[in-house]
Amino acid sequence: MSQTPVFPSTKGLFEPEYFLPENYNDTYVVLMIRDPQWIYAYWEVSEDTTEFFWRKFGRDNWENSCLALRLFWKDCHKTFKLKDEADNWYVYLGNKGIPGYGELGRILADGSFITLAVSNDLSGFGVKPSGHSRAARHQLVKEILDSWRHNISYRKGW
Repeated sequence: MSQTPVFPSTKGLFEPEYFLPENYNDTYVVLMIRDPQWIYAYWEVSEDTTEFFWRKFGRDNWENSCLALRLFWKDCHKTFKLKDEADNWYVYLGNKGIPGYGELGRILADGSFITLAVSNDLSGFGVKPSGHSRAARHQLVKEILDSWRHNISYRKGW
């Protein structure tokens, strides 16, 4: 014969539930290294930034432009087009190595890039792909991350 255990009432013993907001109404972009050939980017563009863009460049330019992430290395930069509804993206770097930093912005119809936010600084990582195995590359990133001082550089757009 089984018997259901009786526990004292837990009412009032638990803290109330807290929920994280879907967004913080702020404008930022953050880059994170996944491995020497990939980075992960996440961002948010606030309503204030969107309205500022509309006032300065026109609502039509917003609607006819494309969200993009531009990454900078010492000797070059590369722009990746993103989906407007996205708020994060994995970026394949190939053999370029880790960029120094990035900018989130909009590419207008005439090809010009309007910066909305500037990312954290990745230039101290200096990770370059090599002929080593994937496990060895991950070990290299792990060693760099373990030795990294935990003070993220964070620069905002406008």
